[in-house]
Amino acid sequence: MRVRTGLIPFMENVRRVRPILRQSITIAVVGLAISACSSSNEPTRVDFLRGFYGGAVADEPTAANIGRDVLDAGGSAGDAAVAMYFALAVTKPASAGLGAVGACLVYQPREKTVRALDFTSPPNASGSVAIPGAVRGMYAVHAMLGRQPWSQLLGPAERLARFGTAATRSFVSDLEARPDVARDEEFGARVRTAGGGLVGEGDRVVQPALADFIGQIRVSGPAAFYAGPLGERFAEAVGQAGERLDFSEMRAQAPKLGEPRTQPAGHAEAYFLPFDHTAGPWQAARWGALAGRERNGSAGPTTFAPSGTSFVAVDRSGNAVACGLTLNRPFGIGRTAPGTGIFPAAPAEPNMPSGALSPVLVVNHNTDILLLAASGSGAGAPGEVVNVGYKATMERAPLSETFGEAASALVNIVSCPDGMPSQSQSCRMSADPRGPGYAAASLPREGRP
Repeated sequence: MRVRTGLIPFMENVRRVRPILRQSITIAVVGLAISACSSSNEPTRVDFLRGFYGGAVADEPTAANIGRDVLDAGGSAGDAAVAMYFALAVTKPASAGLGAVGACLVYQPREKTVRALDFTSPPNASGSVAIPGAVRGMYAVHAMLGRQPWSQLLGPAERLARFGTAATRSFVSDLEARPDVARDEEFGARVRTAGGGLVGEGDRVVQPALADFIGQIRVSGPAAFYAGPLGERFAEAVGQAGERLDFSEMRAQAPKLGEPRTQPAGHAEAYFLPFDHTAGPWQAARWGALAGRERNGSAGPTTFAPSGTSFVAVDRSGNAVACGLTLNRPFGIGRTAPGTGIFPAAPAEPNMPSGALSPVLVVNHNTDILLLAASGSGAGAPGEVVNVGYKATMERAPLSETFGEAASALVNIVSCPDGMPSQSQSCRMSADPRGPGYAAASLPREGRP
């Protein structure tokens, strides 16, 4: 299938903020959700009683709760996605920092469209680091679906970085997997205890330099990072870290839109990323193989890097965003750009995209309903996202029975077998039971347990 792509230049100059609807919606935390910090083998699952106004699922619980709060306040799935990304930049810097790259699928039922957004980037001219793409990428998501002001959505992340947040199991496990990052002068001072060890769950972590960058992006938009003094400061800091980043290449970086690959899913269609450097083409072929339509269950790259993280957001109107983010290796180059609190992304391995570049949506355009939004991370995520999504959608299997075939994968999912928003009572959400993620639901007042 030919992929039609186009640059999205100067997205930071586009503001399509629509009025906030139904501001009086109250926050409802579902008591049936299992704690993301527990050691239970049960999925972090949400079962809905009387309705579903949307939900957010991520590999890290603080970000998921922030996404849910945005939905509770009348925000869209795009608003929740923006807020979750910037929160993850603070709470999961191993994969989702301001230096990250990634890709998303975005569903807008009003326009009857699913769009694929690519904000990965090749190495810069020196091949030293990857050009950051996620900040502009998430601004593009906001331009498509945003209802709430950009500055409002970045506020929670700035506060987390400036005033500190308790280290979650996700943050601690990432740190324990790569303890050498604690030798970084700036970051190490924030993640080492007075006794010289690494912080544990519940220990407070403050990141003032990162807070300054998020604060300026909050006030001035992505232009501050890609075309202003803030970006020049970052490029210079990358040089101080012993790497090279040409600021002119940052200015030229822009997300790309593509027409998703599709496969039939009963009366609906399953959507995948179309870009050859993502897992999408392989996943589309894999879905076709499960359905018995294709003998060859693979296409494009078949080996995927384990680094990255993912999240999903769905709102009451059925809009959905499923994204994957990566620094190409855990904590990117392994040290921050001095004075920024940002880990620059490492160059991507040739022909080995991140397993996090693997979101899937299932949509019925005839009835304008969303059936599935899923994303994953880990080397086995592309196949696991397809397996879980296929079982939930085509076989209507309970989410508790869909996980577990790939040990090296974590999947975040919202499944609505009868369709969202028309049959929202059918919706179920889950973070992968093998990881520290969390599913946070937004419910109407009468739906509270």
